[in-house]
Amino acid sequence: DEFIPVAERSGLIAPIGYWVIEQACKRLQESNELGFPGLVFAVNLSFRQFHDRKMTETIFRIIFNANVDTSLLELELTESAMMHAPEYAQRCLRELNQLGISFALDDFGTGFSSLSNLQHLPISLVKIDKSFVLQLTEGSDDAVIVRSTIELAHNMGLAVIAEGIESEQSLHWLQQRGCEYAQGYFV
Repeated sequence: DEFIPVAERSGLIAPIGYWVIEQACKRLQESNELGFPGLVFAVNLSFRQFHDRKMTETIFRIIFNANVDTSLLELELTESAMMHAPEYAQRCLRELNQLGISFALDDFGTGFSSLSNLQHLPISLVKIDKSFVLQLTEGSDDAVIVRSTIELAHNMGLAVIAEGIESEQSLHWLQQRGCEYAQGYFV
């Protein structure tokens, strides 16, 4: 909550983000060597990093040097980062997607995305923001939003992960509605 905003304000978030991608690639290699092939590593891209005009070139270089299975690397972007400059976002994501990298839309429902723009991005996963999941009870407004988001994502051919799972009850509720993945302290 404190470190990331300081890194963004100072302009260091982009080099930190590239270092994190390099580390994720190293861990991918190590996990395979340790007998855990197929683990997917997800890396968040910050708003500023996503708009670094050398982002795709830098990520290409990192992946080329690491020689990893790119299908095991997932980049997470927020709605606001992708919707800030939709044409640029589409181009960058398509270029990286050609390498086999998958993308997750993080904090879904908290930004200002246009569903028409969302259809044109190579997104494979939608992450429901924890603010909708933490107080999840049947019949609540949050339950309506979460259920609708799961249905919408599935209708678009996307998988869903819910953030903020802190109870068995929430996990069970989400599983019953077809949510494929869960993230949170309970898990």
